[in-house]
Amino acid sequence: MPVHSTAFRPIEDAALCRNPFRIFTSLLRLELIENVALRERAAEILSHRNIFTPRCLELIDLHESEGHFTDAQAHEFVHEALETFRWHRHATVDQETYLALSNEHRLIADVVCFPGCHINHLTPRTLDIDRVQELMPKYGIEPKILIEGPPRREVPVLLRQTSFKALEEPVLFAGET
Repeated sequence: MPVHSTAFRPIEDAALCRNPFRIFTSLLRLELIENVALRERAAEILSHRNIFTPRCLELIDLHESEGHFTDAQAHEFVHEALETFRWHRHATVDQETYLALSNEHRLIADVVCFPGCHINHLTPRTLDIDRVQELMPKYGIEPKILIEGPPRREVPVLLRQTSFKALEEPVLFAGET
């Protein structure tokens, strides 16, 4: 997989109550894409993309120069920053390019071919991922087939995760309406 990933997550009940979310960050490693033409195409596509809105970048510059936000600016910044994570139905490439990148690895296409960042999946809020995997079907949720990551350990240092199966989202490719 052509990514480098790391995760930060709660590992105790108190931490889970205070901050139920985990941050799992993946960096696409273009040099790990074996097909040279696809690697160069991906780099070219990404060179034209900025996942932040122009206003979000203006507000970042403002905060860096002023050292703070007013309440109104803080609210506007949160609004603009949230746009980074919004689902985009419109790909920035044609279907042929998307399929070529997807055939190399689905994650490459999902990261490269859309205007925003790629949200891979939502992971349940829990300290017992095995129990969640067991319970999801009882609630009518189809989980991934396997828990991802290493086997269960006495010390929960390594990331183990599951999620429900991804929804198929309709995509419009460049030039389609």
